[in-house]
Amino acid sequence: CDEQPAAVGPSRPSAHAWDAASARPQLACIGGSASSTSRCGLGGPAVVPWLPHHSGQRFSSSDAGRPPLGEVHGESLLASYRKLVQAEVRNQTTLIRSLGKGSRWVEALEVLGGMPGRSLTPTAVTFSAVVSACTRGRRWDAALWAFAEMRARGLAPDLIAFSTAINACEKGEQWEFALEFLSQMRFQGLIPNVITFNAAISACGRGRQWEAALGLLHVARREGCVPTVVTYGAAINACEKGGQWERVMQLLSQAERSRIAPDVVAFSSAVSACEKGQAWEQAVCAFHAMQLQQLSPDLISFNALISACAKGQQWSRALALHAGLTGAGLTPDLVTFNASASACERGRAWPEALQLLPELRCVGLRPDEITFRALVGACVRSGRWAEAAALLVNMQEDGIRRSVSLLTSVVEACEAQQQWNEALRLLDELGEVALEPFDGPR
Repeated sequence: CDEQPAAVGPSRPSAHAWDAASARPQLACIGGSASSTSRCGLGGPAVVPWLPHHSGQRFSSSDAGRPPLGEVHGESLLASYRKLVQAEVRNQTTLIRSLGKGSRWVEALEVLGGMPGRSLTPTAVTFSAVVSACTRGRRWDAALWAFAEMRARGLAPDLIAFSTAINACEKGEQWEFALEFLSQMRFQGLIPNVITFNAAISACGRGRQWEAALGLLHVARREGCVPTVVTYGAAINACEKGGQWERVMQLLSQAERSRIAPDVVAFSSAVSACEKGQAWEQAVCAFHAMQLQQLSPDLISFNALISACAKGQQWSRALALHAGLTGAGLTPDLVTFNASASACERGRAWPEALQLLPELRCVGLRPDEITFRALVGACVRSGRWAEAAALLVNMQEDGIRRSVSLLTSVVEACEAQQQWNEALRLLDELGEVALEPFDGPR
């Protein structure tokens, strides 16, 4: 191609088909001028061999004895052909939509790339379907490429196309493009709806831009968009990722005042935000509010609250939550056990800590270094040097590398209890561990 107009959005790759192996966009000539695209294949004037040639010359009854209705017949034939082409373009667009519903984005791109060979020119609706297919297939880069191609060919995206492109930005954590597309919508005279704002807020959340997310929520309200549970959930998630637990709690209150009941995901984000902010009491409040809404907390909610209680020195409350998982129909995972072990370590509850290890194995889990570090810490803080030393043996049996710092803490516990022989033995092991090259857990 000799001519390539600048596309709005991400830069457009080159070549002539979508290579599934390299997963790189390779439709070289989507988007050129009329002359360049006709040579490249996608776009430009269609040349169909089986269509009777019609030069556009006017005929009369005196021309070679042709009847005066010949011209009408030719125009009718051309109109029929155009209808057939339009119908086939719609068929190809429908096919792309069907492929998109199955997340078959590569095949959708192949259909798009095959349209020029059939003298079919993709429409804005066609490109919009491709953007949707790539987004469903979690290929945000291909989705944004297709969106840029649509703009480069002079096709005006509609509200759905913009919303789908912004949704692709959310999947790819491309919050800058999401805000740019919102700006382009306004320039084009389109008014974003709540679905568009939801996607843009989610994109800002994925990019850890909580201030931008709250700004979009404010703009949506100002422009008459009524926030939904998805809107508040996206804003809460953005603030949670930004470590803004106070704002998360404010958003929960705003949702309740607006008679919008947050879902489990929103409440889980609130509990997690409070856990990260070491606000265990607020985490408990958010957890109880979820239960008052007759929502069933999931394992993520339980784990976040257990961790919040651990950080707040509330080890008994953490263990009570751990014990309540069975009644809630949930099975603890390794994150649950590690959070509970951490709570025991902080609370110096060494007997309860040691009970976690057989329970963990009973549900088919294997402890990791984090688990043992917390269990050993609980014993060391309680002056239980023998139990701590036994846990070091368990670590070795499980093939988990014992760090120098962990061995040192047990040696110091032995010294505090005047267990010199054990301390000397561990010092020998410590020297061996210090000389070992570290290549990850063994």
